[in-house]
Amino acid sequence: MVVIEVFNHRANDIPFDIANLKPGLSYKAIVKAFNKMHPQIATVVNNAGLYNLQPSTIAQDNAEKVLNYIEDLNLERNIKFRPTRAGGLFFSWIIGDWRYDMECVKNGYIIYSFIKSDYQKASGCLLFDDFIPQFEKYLLML
Repeated sequence: MVVIEVFNHRANDIPFDIANLKPGLSYKAIVKAFNKMHPQIATVVNNAGLYNLQPSTIAQDNAEKVLNYIEDLNLERNIKFRPTRAGGLFFSWIIGDWRYDMECVKNGYIIYSFIKSDYQKASGCLLFDDFIPQFEKYLLML
C-alpha cells in the first residue's frame, strides 16, 4: 500500500508506465526505477552477475553526473562502459584524437586519464566537484 501511495504522489515524475512493474519488487528496485538512469548505465547495472559486479550507488551517481555534463556539451558520445571488480564503473570517451578514460569508484572519487594521440596529458583522482574543472580544461583543447 505504501508503494502505491509513493507512485501516486510522484505520478508526474514517472518516466515509464507503472503497469509494467512486476509485483514483489524490493524498495531499492522501485527507487532505482524512479530515478532517471542513462540507458548505458542501466545496461551495466542490469547485466550484473557473478563475474560482472554491479557498480555501487555512489559510483552510479557520479557516472550519471559526468554523463549529464557530457550531454550538456552536445558533442558526439562515443562512450564505452564496463563495471569494475571493485564496485566501480569505468568508461572511455573517444572524441577526435582524444580519449578520456574515467572510473567512478565506490568511495566517491573519479580516477581519470586524458590521452591525446597515445600520449597521456593528464591523470589523477578527484572528487566530482574538483574533477569537472580539470575535465573542462582538457575538453577546451579539442
